Amino acid sequence: MLLRRTVLAAAAIVTIATGLLNHYRGTGELSGLLGDALYAVMIYLLVACVLPAARRRTVLAGALAFCTTIEVLQATGIPRALVEQFAPLHLVFGTTFAWLDLVAYAVGAFAVAVLDTVLTRSHAHATAPPLPATRSGHTP
Repeated sequence: MLLRRTVLAAAAIVTIATGLLNHYRGTGELSGLLGDALYAVMIYLLVACVLPAARRRTVLAGALAFCTTIEVLQATGIPRALVEQFAPLHLVFGTTFAWLDLVAYAVGAFAVAVLDTVLTRSHAHATAPPLPATRSGHTP
């Protein structure tokens, strides 16, 4: 579990750095959607880091629920009021609701969940002990 947490935390840091670079250097709608997808990736990684033994679908559901809650909350104006009090909160809460953002969150969260599943399975396969030989000397 420690190795998994370490890898997830490192991936989250790289994702945050990439997201900030995209936020401050990117332009246009595609850059905004990439930022939303990276936000969902970051949330997935953080949830997985806190709950490393959780099933991938549970982590995915938690990440999507969090991202959806933040996006829907934007329709209330509460995040905008918070950002007016402390500007860096726009990186966490955003300010404007957009349906397309929900799609970007889903794409990012599903992509990282698939990657997590594939990497976890390949690591488990690579580190699995060899199968015991049968009496005939063949492995099953």
